Amino acid sequence: MSRPDHTEKVEVNRDTQAKHRRESILQIYMPVILGAILFVVGAVFVGWGGAADVSRWADTSVIWLLAPLLLLSLIPLAILIAVIIGLVRLSRVLPPYLFRVQKWASKVEHGVHKGCDMLVEPFILGKSIRASIRAFFGRLGKPSS
Repeated sequence: MSRPDHTEKVEVNRDTQAKHRRESILQIYMPVILGAILFVVGAVFVGWGGAADVSRWADTSVIWLLAPLLLLSLIPLAILIAVIIGLVRLSRVLPPYLFRVQKWASKVEHGVHKGCDMLVEPFILGKSIRASIRAFFGRLGKPSS
């Protein structure tokens, strides 16, 4: 058996590598470096300002800290709006189909009542006859007033 030789060199596309290097510098390293520089510059300005400036910077910081949370809260809001719109559309479409289901359930209910009445009828009839006989013979033994 011969083993595959992994020592072969793979051809590399120099243009693609250069484009990748440029994109990674522009999209990864440059924003991180600019953010760090802005952070340092902001910290220096806060340190040089007076007490009133510190309060203003604190307020600005709170706004910047809350802004992403406010943007993220738009996602559940959009989902809620979509659910409401879906329920409104369903409430327009469903009534005829639900009426069919209601008619079917009514037929089932009627059939169950009819079946139960048929099952119980012999017992009720027997007790009714027995009660009638007792009442008839009970009146025979008592004088009428």
